[in-house]
Amino acid sequence: MTQQKNFYGQNVYVEFHDARFTKFELTPSGDIVVEFSHLPVYQKETEEHYTIWSYQAVLRLSRVSNLSMDQIQCDWIMEDNLFADDHSLLTSFSDNFEHVRAFEFTLIDGAVIRGNVSTMSLSLTRRGEKSDDWRGPLLQ
Repeated sequence: MTQQKNFYGQNVYVEFHDARFTKFELTPSGDIVVEFSHLPVYQKETEEHYTIWSYQAVLRLSRVSNLSMDQIQCDWIMEDNLFADDHSLLTSFSDNFEHVRAFEFTLIDGAVIRGNVSTMSLSLTRRGEKSDDWRGPLLQ
């Protein structure tokens, strides 16, 4: 999970797990642009209560290298891993994606997309429906 600000200025936590995308594009400049129709976003209500909203969003991975990508046949991310400069798995919240240097997304059909990245940015474009409530602390 990564901490972001939504367009209401609130700190929220983004989880790519269970996200669904409508577009996955590799641009001529070597960037990847992913448009999400459903991205789980956790909004803190109390210390141990979060409301989970479905957002539309755009993820941009800039200057991707060492890209390895199975054929994309589905649109649902089952697992996501973000890695730091030292190749360690980023498991704690950060204010943004500034420490991400590599990514790995596993789709529900087992296809894997991975690569190194120079910069990563996310824009939450539209909040949809409330999808769930989470009670308890978020894993860090």
